Amino acid sequence: MSHYFPTLATGILGLLLSASPAFAQTTDECEKLKNDNAKLKFENANLKKGIIARSPANAPVQTSERTATSSAPTGSTLAGQPAKRQTAYKVEYALVKCQGNAKSQTVTITLLLTNAGANQVRRFTGLKAVDDQGEEYMASETKIGSSTSYSTLATGVPVKATAIIPKILSTTRKLNLVTCSIYGEGHPGGTIPIEFRDVVISWK
Repeated sequence: MSHYFPTLATGILGLLLSASPAFAQTTDECEKLKNDNAKLKFENANLKKGIIARSPANAPVQTSERTATSSAPTGSTLAGQPAKRQTAYKVEYALVKCQGNAKSQTVTITLLLTNAGANQVRRFTGLKAVDDQGEEYMASETKIGSSTSYSTLATGVPVKATAIIPKILSTTRKLNLVTCSIYGEGHPGGTIPIEFRDVVISWK
């Protein structure tokens, strides 16, 4: 029986030696899977924070929460939209605000007048509006700058004009039409109507 022991020992040793590469390969694969899993967890955590994860071989990407935005002068938008514009006698009329006051039931329309011609007197009157229910309103007060209804506009100098429309309920969300007549110095008897459509009211 003794001659079997060397043979048996040799066989076991051979089996262990043949299994060693497979065991080592299995261990390497486990380590690789662990590393890959750790990387995925790291990337997932960074993605949740809004950071783009990069592998160590690549340079990190710098990100910022601040983004560039185009700046615009105060009052240059109407309910988040670009100001509505009309031109008459070389004067641009930009409707920059339509503000409602729920307590007084009034709506104040603000225009910015910019004269592209020589100094001139401008006057607008008879401003009226039609809401989204078909109701028509007349402005009770209009001003250009500090004057009532008319003012001298210097070349290239914007001047604010306002018109107050009374008796508008806060349930009114939009004016389908705002219109008025523009009178110009040097144009006797001549008027030009200007109009703005789909004007959203911002209530306070």
